[in-house]
Amino acid sequence: MRTRYQRSRRRGSAAIEFAFWLPVVMVMLSGIIDFGWYMSRSEIVMRAARDGARQGAAAQLAADFVSDADAQANSTLSALGYGGCNVSTTQGTDANSLTYLATTVDCPYSELIGMAPGLPTNIMYKFTMYTELQ
Repeated sequence: MRTRYQRSRRRGSAAIEFAFWLPVVMVMLSGIIDFGWYMSRSEIVMRAARDGARQGAAAQLAADFVSDADAQANSTLSALGYGGCNVSTTQGTDANSLTYLATTVDCPYSELIGMAPGLPTNIMYKFTMYTELQ
């Protein structure tokens, strides 16, 4: 039969183990949250680049479709709460004489908690759409 002294020693060792593992678990959880934040912000930048290129390609007959593409990308970024980004759209022709429109969105990124080492300090996506006149 266990005495009261032996049971209290067991409870004390559980508290010490908890105190040992708690910082490890908190660091891992913070890293997961930071990585999720990065993926969320990355998705917003990708969506803005896609929306801009799509708008410019759809409005190719308009006089200033390149500025339409930039405006759409900026509109998507501001609607989703991401500011301070550089948006640029270029038009070109590839080797097969197909016309394309490329929208590039480059945004600064800062970590939410700061416990995920190795994440970049900016997020950049370039989305290219080929245009076709019908």
